[in-house]
Amino acid sequence: RLRKLLALSAGIDRLNTWVGQLVAWCILASVVIAGAVALARKLFRLGSNAWVEMEWYLVGASFLLGAGYVLLVDEHVRVDALAARWSARTRAWLDIVALVWVALPICGLMVVLGWRYAWHALRTGERSYMADGLIVWPVQMLIPVGFTLLGLQALSEIIRRVHWLRSERVGPARSGAGAVERGGAQAAGEADGRDLPLGGANR
Repeated sequence: RLRKLLALSAGIDRLNTWVGQLVAWCILASVVIAGAVALARKLFRLGSNAWVEMEWYLVGASFLLGAGYVLLVDEHVRVDALAARWSARTRAWLDIVALVWVALPICGLMVVLGWRYAWHALRTGERSYMADGLIVWPVQMLIPVGFTLLGLQALSEIIRRVHWLRSERVGPARSGAGAVERGGAQAAGEADGRDLPLGGANR
């Protein structure tokens, strides 16, 4: 059973790595569109609300769809003033508690509410209030999709930490984007005599 769960965790990591690399292009596209819109207005006095909203949509996609990848590589903002003083096992348990009782419920709630919100917009053909604005259901659909990816990654992190606590050793190297960061953190942990509960997050 544990092997199946670890395989599931690895699959989730690969999914969010792929999505994270994909949405990086959304950031580039939003920058290009923003520059093109600014130049068109400045040089030719041309403007389009649709293109401005497209820029907003791409920024929203990068944040919502990339949230799971950010958790995977442990780049969410955190306060380490207290955590740095705790043992590796304590930090692993705190991560599990936070992921189970905070992250997963919030993700589940946002998936349900976000789906209702997006489905209503799709069913009614809701459009932006701006002149020549875009339909809004595609960007609203990013809410349930993004929080689904984040919730899946939270599940992956829980699996890895439980595995580490059971095995009482440094977690297995990740096959996704965090492998390099994991290697550096593991070396640092071994240098000062501490085992780190390495998984989705490098503490």
